[in-house]
Order: sequence, then structure tokens, then C-alpha cells
Amino acid sequence: METNWELIAKYLAGEANAEEESKLWAWRNQNPNNEEFYQEMYRIWHSKKQDESTFDSHLAFKKLTYRIEEESLIMLNHKGKPYTKQIQIFFKKYAIGIAATIAFCLIVIAVWWRNENNQKTVNQSITEIKSKIIEKINPKGQKLQLRLPDGTKVWLNSESRLTYPSQFQGNMREISLNGEAFFEVAHNPNKPFCITTPKTKMQVLGTSFNVRAFDDEQKTETVVVTGKVKISEAENEANFVVLSPNEKGNFSLQNKKISKQKVNPANYIAWKEGILKFENSNMSLIIKELERWYGVTITVSNPNLLRCHLTGDFKNESLENVLIFMQKALDIQFEINQKEVKIKGKACR
Repeated sequence: METNWELIAKYLAGEANAEEESKLWAWRNQNPNNEEFYQEMYRIWHSKKQDESTFDSHLAFKKLTYRIEEESLIMLNHKGKPYTKQIQIFFKKYAIGIAATIAFCLIVIAVWWRNENNQKTVNQSITEIKSKIIEKINPKGQKLQLRLPDGTKVWLNSESRLTYPSQFQGNMREISLNGEAFFEVAHNPNKPFCITTPKTKMQVLGTSFNVRAFDDEQKTETVVVTGKVKISEAENEANFVVLSPNEKGNFSLQNKKISKQKVNPANYIAWKEGILKFENSNMSLIIKELERWYGVTITVSNPNLLRCHLTGDFKNESLENVLIFMQKALDIQFEINQKEVKIKGKACR
């Protein structure tokens, strides 16, 4: 699959639709070189803004294209061929009419311009930026296992985003999470491991635990398997609790309170073993989980169905098999049309 510059630019600018995001994800996962190239583009996009008072985009463009011709900016694609010609085609084809692409071009040119003034090459700039930030994003229907620079193991769930530095510096190991992940934190008493979510902060030394912190949910949930975890409100760190093994901490966005209770952690970390688990869960939660798990969109014709509850375990089951189970348990009907699912039926008591 060829490098799709327009698609990368639209995604970075937040203008890509769901289909385009899926195409980009497929390209990124095609081979490691594609993912590395995307990460370089992402870091350039989010690098510091240039000094607008001294930046001349027209002059920079001329100099940049000249440098491309001189092969000082050549990068190799997954086939071992230079990206030079692709870059030139990209500038000619997309420099007019597509806002996201223009912005993308200007970001690349701006990074070059800044480094030109500092007598540095773009490759040096990319290396410098690369040492600062890495972002892993899982779309719906995808899961990922990775290892952080300190040796910490992470299982990242569907529709989740993890951001971390390529090297932990200073006296803290700081990362951010939006979504759900399970962590086995490498022990280091001299450098606490800190996780920031949209609503909470967590701090540990070496432990294993699960964090669920989705933007569209009104609570953040932390379940500890081993060790201890301090969980606090993001905007008020004096509001905190310390969790021990087999405890779950809930932070409520509505009342800003953090509560804790005894739980069986196995029920909360089953997802990383490919097990979809519902424990008297209501239909609203079930639908969200199925959408994330299988990468589909589900519509319910009767809103009263959302009052239904279901208990069941599904290990590596297809979406159709899960829906057949629900059909028998809840007396519903369903229809699957590629990535669209329609559910209908009577209200539950």
C-alpha cells in the first residue's frame, strides 16, 4: 500500500472520517516502517510552533524542494526506495484545495526552517522530537500489547490512547491514558510510575492494575491486582485514596468523590485474555462494549431495551455468536450489515 499523504494530513488535522481512519490504521499496521514513518509525521505535527514573525513559507518551500533534489532529505520507504518523489508529488497535487494537507506541508516546512536557522538537518530534528513523545492509538476492534522504556508491560484495549516518552527522564515515570489499559509496572522505588487520565492521576512504584478512563463515561475505574496504587483527582490531588490488592477505586465525575470496594480483579482484567465479560450489565454498557470490541456501530429501535441486563462470558467469540446468545436470553432480534448492527425487541421488565 503506497504512502497516502493526504490521508495522513487529514487524520492529523482531525478531518478524517471513520472509513479513512480505518484505512490509515490498516496502512500503519502493514509493516513496522509504516508505523515508524507515521510516528515521525505525528511528532512533527505536534512539535513547537515556529516564530511566525520570521518565518517565510514561500522561501522555505523553495529551499526545501531544492534540498529534496539534493537528496539531503531523502527518507526510505518500506521497499527501500526514497520518499523524495512522493514528497514532490504530494506538494504539487495537494498544496491547493485541502486545508489539512496545506497545514501538514507548512508544519514540515516550519520544522525544516527552524532547524535550518539552527544549522541542523531535518533528520536531526526528527531524532530530537522522537526522543520526547510516543503515542499509541487503538481504534475500535483492536488491542495492543507493548513494553514501555522502563520495562513496564501494557495491554491497551480498544478505542484507547496511550502517550509516553521514549525515555523516562527526571525522578518520575509519567504517561497519559485515555481509554482502558492493564499495567504490569516495573519496580523502581527511586522513580514512581504516574498515570494521568482525563479525570484522575495514579501513582505506583511497582504493581499490576487495570485502569478504565473513557471520555464518554462519567467515572474512572481502577482495579489493583498486586501492590498498591494511589489514585487522586486530577484537579485536586489532596482528594485521594490508596488501593490495595483486590480493591477497586471509582472516581465519580458528578460528585468528585473517590470510593473503594473489594472486588475480584479477574472480572475486570478478563478483556486482555480475549474474554468479553458481563456481570448483570445493562444494555447501554453492553452496546458500548460490543462497539469497541468488534469495531461496529449498533442501533436499538426500542429505547426501553436499554433497561435490559445480561450476564455472560464470551471467549474469542464472534459478534454473531454473542448476539445469538443475547437473542435467546433477552428475546431480541438482530441484523448485521457489515459494520452496522440493528437490534429490536420488546422492553425488559
